[in-house]
Amino acid sequence: MKIDIERYLVHSGVSVTFPQTETTVVVGGNGSGKSSLLEAGLWCVYGDGRGRVDEAKVTVELEGHVFERSASKGRVTAIVKLPDGSEIQGVRKIEEYVDTGNVLPSKEILYLTTWAAQGKLGFIDLRATDRKNVLARMLDLERWNQFRSKAKTALSEATAEKLRLHGRIISDEGRVFDLEQKAARLSDAAEEFTKLREPPASTVDEGRLRHLQSKADEAPPAQKALMQIEDMLARAAKELSELPSEEQLVEDINVVRAKTKRAQDMKVDLAETNVQFSAAKNAAEQVEGIPCLGTEYPATCHFAREGISAAEHLPELEAAVDKLAETLKEWEFTLYSDAAVTERLRDRRMELARQVLKLEPGRDRAEQRLQQAHEAMDELHRLAEDSEETAERKALRRRYESLRLAFAQREQLLVLIEEAVTAFSESRAALASADSKRALLAHVEKHFSPKGVPGHIVESALPELQARVNEKLAHFSDDLSVQLSATRELAAGGTGETLDVQVSSSESVRFVESCSGGERVVVDIAFRLALIDFCKTRAIPTASTIVLDETMAPLDVMHRQRMLRALQELDVGGLIVISHVPDIRDVPAVVVDVEALH
Repeated sequence: MKIDIERYLVHSGVSVTFPQTETTVVVGGNGSGKSSLLEAGLWCVYGDGRGRVDEAKVTVELEGHVFERSASKGRVTAIVKLPDGSEIQGVRKIEEYVDTGNVLPSKEILYLTTWAAQGKLGFIDLRATDRKNVLARMLDLERWNQFRSKAKTALSEATAEKLRLHGRIISDEGRVFDLEQKAARLSDAAEEFTKLREPPASTVDEGRLRHLQSKADEAPPAQKALMQIEDMLARAAKELSELPSEEQLVEDINVVRAKTKRAQDMKVDLAETNVQFSAAKNAAEQVEGIPCLGTEYPATCHFAREGISAAEHLPELEAAVDKLAETLKEWEFTLYSDAAVTERLRDRRMELARQVLKLEPGRDRAEQRLQQAHEAMDELHRLAEDSEETAERKALRRRYESLRLAFAQREQLLVLIEEAVTAFSESRAALASADSKRALLAHVEKHFSPKGVPGHIVESALPELQARVNEKLAHFSDDLSVQLSATRELAAGGTGETLDVQVSSSESVRFVESCSGGERVVVDIAFRLALIDFCKTRAIPTASTIVLDETMAPLDVMHRQRMLRALQELDVGGLIVISHVPDIRDVPAVVVDVEALH
């Protein structure tokens, strides 16, 4: 594995190659960047780092892949070149490629096997239930969870269907009960109907009765129409009587014509008077201011005398013209008003005459309808008197019709009861089928649950894992061993699903959570090595290099040296140990001094 750091936290321009088959010790003081040297590679491949990385660029060569990731102002870009020469670009696509765990170890497998981060343990640090889930994923039991999810969905649907059918059965049962109650109430009437003979039919022609009744029903509207028509005729006759007669109108028209002739004569007189007035006025204007020349000019003097005479009579002529014009105006107005009134009266008289002509046929038809209605009513009275059907037979017939209707209703209810009983039986059969299906699905869901087949598979793998852990643990300690158990006794009784790790020594048996820090480190590393072998036997990719970041700090010098020698003897592949303790330099290994890199 090779890590090239252009910039990442405290590192800048650093390139380190870690051998795949040797031990590498990374040393340096506190804060020198020992852990961040490897974390840079972790961030480049998996995207994990110490919170948000704003400025960084790292390249990692790992298992034939070349990863390159950079960050600038919080924006992260990534690209990876695959062993076949192809490329994948984009942070999300690269993370999806790595998390599949088909070529490189997934993030979960990495942290549980080959990467021991500072201050963190792996498998034994998980909760008991999480350990079992992790082991189930390693055993590829996720598809069982998918099967279980489908079975639970189907079980929920089957339960809902069962409840629906149960409700339908209750509804069908109630409907059958209601129908039977209604049929029971009609049973007496139906029995009486079967014993009762049909009464003789009436001798009256029903069709004739309906025809006469329809005719008789026309009496009120015919009477109303006749009264309306007569009322309209009466109003028209009254208005005609109040209007002038035709002879009076002719006389009025002649008077108007005479007045018209007189008005025209007055217009002629007015025109002549206007001519005289104009001549006198002209003569007066011409002689005004001319002196009399005596006998020398007799014609001129005569003209002057006539002009003077005309001037003297000019006011009288002017008053006569004005009076004649005013009289003519009054005559014309009166003549126009009399002519208009005469024409309106004549038009109204003609309109009323036409209205009377229209109403008289309607009155005749209404009188005819009313007469026919009265005749039909008379015939109905005669038929009622002549009918042989007595009141008793009428009552008997009404009873018979009532019983016949009740019998028909009961027959219909019996058909509905039969249909409801059939539906009730079908619902019960469907409920039985749904209940059977639900029981089967519940059985399947139970077997797909962690307590079912997956739980048995996990339990069957525990002896192998326990043997591998104890085998590795024997290289690190002469006194410790582990026991794995998949169940635990509950305080309330019964057992619960778990995956407990108990550590045995010559002094006691304790749960791993109660062990000391050094014992937990030894057991954790043994579990990591055992899980690596466990994954390899099941073709699960794991990293070829183990990273222990300050993992052995809780151990004393003797146990730390023994563990390092044991790890080298076990030939675990590449081993990278990060530590600040001085004695770590005594281990035969490639030493990388972080402070010297800067």
